[in-house]
Amino acid sequence: MVKVICPKCGASVVEVDGAFKLFDENRCTELPGTKWFGDHGITYCPALSDAAPSDWMLLPPGYRSQVEADIAKAKAEGGK
Repeated sequence: MVKVICPKCGASVVEVDGAFKLFDENRCTELPGTKWFGDHGITYCPALSDAAPSDWMLLPPGYRSQVEADIAKAKAEGGK
């Protein structure tokens, strides 16, 4: 079992036998107000992904810039 903690908020992801489980998602400070944070918690977090081992694929390539743009938009619109 491997556990990675987000350096920005303390949310964490644990890998057990190839499956990922998120914990403390309510601590997320970046994603509320975006489609990447909803009723089921975090869909994808760039900071958590950066902290994860390089062999973990938490989201298919190509989505990072979209997630970061959505975070910036949510912050600008909601002052988060």
